[in-house]
Amino acid sequence: MLSANTSVSTLTATLAFANISDIAKIDQFYGPLLKALNATTGVTPQYRCIPFPSIVSFIPSIPITGNADETGTISIIGSRLFSRDLLVSDDGPARLISAFSSLQYRPGQPLIGHIVAGGVVAKNAHTIDSALNPAWRKTLLHAVIRRNWSPNATVQEQKAVRENLTNVELLILQSVEGLGIMGAYLNEADADERNFQESFWGANYPRLYDIKQKWDPLGLFNARKTAGSEYWDEGGLCPVQI
Repeated sequence: MLSANTSVSTLTATLAFANISDIAKIDQFYGPLLKALNATTGVTPQYRCIPFPSIVSFIPSIPITGNADETGTISIIGSRLFSRDLLVSDDGPARLISAFSSLQYRPGQPLIGHIVAGGVVAKNAHTIDSALNPAWRKTLLHAVIRRNWSPNATVQEQKAVRENLTNVELLILQSVEGLGIMGAYLNEADADERNFQESFWGANYPRLYDIKQKWDPLGLFNARKTAGSEYWDEGGLCPVQI
């Protein structure tokens, strides 16, 4: 039994293998990793391989934990895209680890890493022209941090968590490669992201803004942190002067 003063760090990885139903193949794939972990002092690995016939059958199996229910949970997130160039550079991994280590983690506030992009996404950088944030073409890691508060937290306490995420923690992540180098994934990012034009849309923003002005000059269609939204208040109801 652990004492009250003992802290335990947990690294959890969930990987999906599409169109593979043979558990033995997956077990064989993870065999070398589990062997190495079992030989590491202080590390106790737990491994499970569960087959699902479809994604529809998988979703209901996701456990609901903490103060969450079927409608969701008290949680906000922030994120940053990190490049392949960073991860293969001599000091890149150390800089990234230093940034991650400087953040505070409490129960229910994990650091989530998604190894995404690369491959064809990177190869299409100069052949496909779209609204996609150009940072995706250089991305290898999409890192997400989750923050929450108790159900009885005051408005001021909630505000403090939000402001710390936006004005402190995300700036630490952005500093790893510098502002203007990479960006963030709009669908899994801070709703109060600073410099959202650069973070979410990158070099595409001026063109997207021009398209918006051409087809919707009155701003009838407005969405948070999208092209032209900086000219509307936080509720998207009233125009503002910039």
